[in-house]
Amino acid sequence: MELINSKRLPTIDEILLHTNGGYDVYDRYYKTPKKLMKRPWGTDKHLSFSIFKKGNIWFWKDLAKEDSGNCIGFLEKLHNLTKDQAIERIANDFNLLNLKLEVIPERVYKERIDDELTPIRYKITPFTQKHLDYWLGVPEEFINSQNTYAISNFRIGNANIKIGKDELCFGYFKNNKEAKFYLPERPKGERFFGNIRNNYFFNSEQIGPVENLFIVKSKKDSIFFAYLGLATEVPMNESIQSFDQKTDERLRKKAKNIIIAFGTDQDGFDKSVAITKQYDYKWFNIPKKFLSLNITDFYEYIRDYNLNSFKKLLKTKKYL
Repeated sequence: MELINSKRLPTIDEILLHTNGGYDVYDRYYKTPKKLMKRPWGTDKHLSFSIFKKGNIWFWKDLAKEDSGNCIGFLEKLHNLTKDQAIERIANDFNLLNLKLEVIPERVYKERIDDELTPIRYKITPFTQKHLDYWLGVPEEFINSQNTYAISNFRIGNANIKIGKDELCFGYFKNNKEAKFYLPERPKGERFFGNIRNNYFFNSEQIGPVENLFIVKSKKDSIFFAYLGLATEVPMNESIQSFDQKTDERLRKKAKNIIIAFGTDQDGFDKSVAITKQYDYKWFNIPKKFLSLNITDFYEYIRDYNLNSFKKLLKTKKYL
């Protein structure tokens, strides 16, 4: 029970009980719930958002970001509110302040549904010349060995993502049921779809004991490191929240040196600094002078300067 200005806010259980499991919240603040609809945030025009009922509760799922929750989390994200602010708005709009205390026989909600894996379907296709050009000379066979394939179409849950005839799409696979799909020609915020959990690190199952282990920001970057014989892991999220004591212990068992190698832009720099300071890791990146040339990651450096220049950069730090 929480009091704000001498008014008791409802619990989340009470909100769900009095809004038909959250259905009325979606209906009031966004749209009548459907299994497939446009995302309410961002500029993505594809039908990659779902509101659906499980048990007595209506949940939402963002298929582009593999994010999910109940109606409280939906309102938080929709209007950039804290949980308390979202609860207070619903309480005011639905006249739920100072409800008479009642016994709710069992807990009727959960905030996320991450225990459920959204099913995917996809079609792998051979590389065209356009696919090969994108990988800057790395052979298709090697890219496939990194669990990365060209994709001609894919579906996540009920969302069928349309891919243009000549549009590039790659699948980064954890296994045949979990993948992250990458469409590099689309605007930022519309390039990634998938069903892999946010706490996963690509390559974590494959990499054994090594001298140096690079933690890079993208599967794309990791392929170029691997092509030069260097070990990498790729977190689904670059933020410091991807790292905890358990992750740190796992990484230290694998490598003598753990090296953070994120982007050179301000965001990548800030995250690199935060993680290296907290966990006493090493740090490797492209010199910041290249930022003025719009080079913010290793792929862009190799694209503009070639793979041999990247080798020289690694050799200056004695990583090759």
